[in-house]
Amino acid sequence: MAKERALTLEALRVMDAIDRRGSFAAAADELGRVPSALSYTMQKLEEELDVVLFDR
Repeated sequence: MAKERALTLEALRVMDAIDRRGSFAAAADELGRVPSALSYTMQKLEEELDVVLFDR
């Protein structure tokens, strides 16, 4: 079974919203999700890419 990749369209949408809105909380509000869900999505993406995308 193939490993699920973290770089998904949803991850890109989350990253874009965080960048545009300037915070996880504001991005979560825009996307209708809780900030911890966005943090989890970004953590998985950062782990897969082995890079820090946002300062927390």
